[in-house]
Amino acid sequence: MCEHREALPRAEAVREDGRGYRDGRRQTGQGRDRLRRSQLPGASSRPPLSAKAGAGTGRGAQAHRAGQIRHHHPARILAAVLAKVAAPLKKADLLQIAQFAIARLPYSQAQTLAKRHKVEADKSNTSLESLLSKRIASYDETGLCRTLLELSLLDSAYQRGKGLDDSLLETAKRYRIDTVKIEKAVSEQMTAKEKKQSREAARKKKTAA
Repeated sequence: MCEHREALPRAEAVREDGRGYRDGRRQTGQGRDRLRRSQLPGASSRPPLSAKAGAGTGRGAQAHRAGQIRHHHPARILAAVLAKVAAPLKKADLLQIAQFAIARLPYSQAQTLAKRHKVEADKSNTSLESLLSKRIASYDETGLCRTLLELSLLDSAYQRGKGLDDSLLETAKRYRIDTVKIEKAVSEQMTAKEKKQSREAARKKKTAA
């Protein structure tokens, strides 16, 4: 039995005792620390915070209002910039550039542009890009110049929830647009709209009672 035990390889003969020692040596402090750290709960195991924690009804209304202002403010600035654009090129050149850009718009931006130019899809299955190209063909040089600048700023003006883009602000600055004044006007309009909706809701509630 002794000879058989001595013939066993050292790796199989060694066993850990109850304290976790191997080969007669104590594990290093680094190894113990690694073990302890691996047993600690990670950040992902913590329970998620409630989305409504600490936020009252008033704060939620203020956040919604701020979001509405951020949504309308850039579009209003874009409209103010376009109102001051002049006509540096001939109509045929401007139309060619504008139609080229429209044909390559993402569909979401084509929808936005169509809404701004009051273009609606008809029953002939004509593409939205073709309808837009037909609409702008009736514009004069100034209208086409405005459309070109509008195309370049659509993405900047309609970044949902991201506030104002530098491109739009720089363009507004070149045309001396008072962006603060526009933001104030949008805020006042939102306030008037909210008051009107509150009055209508109260009237309907009173009528139902």
